[in-house]
Amino acid sequence: DADVSEGALRAFYRAESERFRSAPRRKLRHVLAATEDEARAVIDAVVAGQSFAEVATARSRDEQTRAQGGALGWVPRGVMVTAFDEAAFALPAGQVSAPVKTSFGWHVILVEEIDPGSLPPFELIAEQVKDALVRSHVEALTRRLIGPDAIAIDRDALESVK
Repeated sequence: DADVSEGALRAFYRAESERFRSAPRRKLRHVLAATEDEARAVIDAVVAGQSFAEVATARSRDEQTRAQGGALGWVPRGVMVTAFDEAAFALPAGQVSAPVKTSFGWHVILVEEIDPGSLPPFELIAEQVKDALVRSHVEALTRRLIGPDAIAIDRDALESVK
């Protein structure tokens, strides 16, 4: 019995907009170093004018990203180990981190771009909104049906069937 008219869907979309918003993410590069001193040398080279990508290609111990200049691409919050994640999401765009210690070694992180998350236009996700609205109605109905007073078992009637 859920109302799935366009008006109802748009109202649900507005009321539950955070449900449909994409997660914040950062476009990152990094250099993995074995020691804090190596990480500080990376920062010094970047401050002296070398491009971060060149430094990453020459010095990073991360074999998966070294050839791409340390590029990690777009990374949402919560994907990387905690210390790395906290450092990356604390930096503004264009900024290089101080050395960050993780179980992998010492990282120097560059935040290239920031995407704070966005709400797609209703027209692009109308079917997703409809599915979410219907699910929401089913969940509410289920809660009512299995609530503490919704179901009563007549033990005498059950015994009489035996």
